[in-house]
Amino acid sequence: MSRSSVRRLAATTLSATLLTLAAFTPGCGSTLNSTTWVPPGQTFLLGGGSVGDYTVSGTNSGQTDVEILSEQDGTTTTVARLKPGASISHTFTDGQLARFRNLSATDQAELTLVVKGQTSSLGMRYQQK
Repeated sequence: MSRSSVRRLAATTLSATLLTLAAFTPGCGSTLNSTTWVPPGQTFLLGGGSVGDYTVSGTNSGQTDVEILSEQDGTTTTVARLKPGASISHTFTDGQLARFRNLSATDQAELTLVVKGQTSSLGMRYQQK
């Protein structure tokens, strides 16, 4: 494994860990701030089994396009396609899954996210595209 691959893997793992710790730490409040890296060919999943609405505001701070999708009850809807530097704010309703899909097969995506609302029940994980 190359040195840059190891760094990307470490950064991805750290990002997911920090976001998870913030979501499940009592007294942490209802706002999460995170820089989230999504490896090439993968999708970062947020929510899904959540109780209550949550709003995700963020910027594509990387160099690749990112597609944001909403999924609920087997129906997937495109929320936005973010070019590098583009920003969005979207509210996901009770039980909706937010998908942040890295559209690049070779480059890591980077998102600067702020999540507000019912954050204590948000699940987080990565999935191959």
